[in-house]
Amino acid sequence: MATRPENLPTWQSLIGLLPDRLTTYVIGASLYALVAGIVQRINYKYIIVRGRRALPALFFFLFVSTNLDTFPLRPVSLSLIGLTLALSQLLRSWQRPDDIGRTFNISVCLSLGALVWPHMVWFIPLFWYGMYRFGSLSARGLLTSVLGLLTVFGFVFAWCLWQNDYRLPQAFYNALATPDVPFLHAVFEPNWISSLCVVCLVIVTSIYLSLHNTENSVRTRQNLSFLSVFVGWAFTLLCVYANDAPDILCVLYVPASILVAYFFSDKRNLLTYLFYILILTFLVYLLLTRLWTS
Repeated sequence: MATRPENLPTWQSLIGLLPDRLTTYVIGASLYALVAGIVQRINYKYIIVRGRRALPALFFFLFVSTNLDTFPLRPVSLSLIGLTLALSQLLRSWQRPDDIGRTFNISVCLSLGALVWPHMVWFIPLFWYGMYRFGSLSARGLLTSVLGLLTVFGFVFAWCLWQNDYRLPQAFYNALATPDVPFLHAVFEPNWISSLCVVCLVIVTSIYLSLHNTENSVRTRQNLSFLSVFVGWAFTLLCVYANDAPDILCVLYVPASILVAYFFSDKRNLLTYLFYILILTFLVYLLLTRLWTS
């Protein structure tokens, strides 16, 4: 039987500390604002989007705001903090195979995120691939990354042994071992429109990158390429775990916001500007519609 992430003992313990619903909404909004700030910081530091540098945070807010299933607060809200911090560490590890401390930090960030949202463990191989593409993966680095995973999960398992309480490992396993493939039984729902809009925007950006990729520096091309693979990886998980679609979409919004912002800042003409206004208007319309009908 599938275990929902919000039913994990770790999440139940955290959510039990909140006094009322208003506090839950404030914390949830603050966490998404923090994620948007980290995304903006990543873009500012590595200059992926050169023109309108505030666009990544703007698109992230718009994408998340149309996904009302994640409000007021869900496990992925916390996991996104670890994911964006790991992404920042990954981009900083460019051509630094001897800086094994960053590989340890990446594993710890993703492992801590997995304690409240188990599907985060599926992104660990993606980050190993990213380190390989960035020339920062070495044998020592890979062993250090595994050590980071063992540090977090080993501590949790030792705690379970001490308390003689194995609910967390069992719930963790159930959440990962019960896929739900939507193509086998699902029918189209209106609330999928915003998600399809994001996917279409990423496809347009990927086509644009394939045609104009040589115009960027090598590092920028590698960053954009990894973000494209990141979106594809998240979309694959979306097709396997339909029950967790709102949470996986929130993860997909992190790389998608940077990619879409890059397209609208790099491609400057009247048609692109009109497309940009249309997309913003459409996303705001979806948000207002879902707020009105919810």
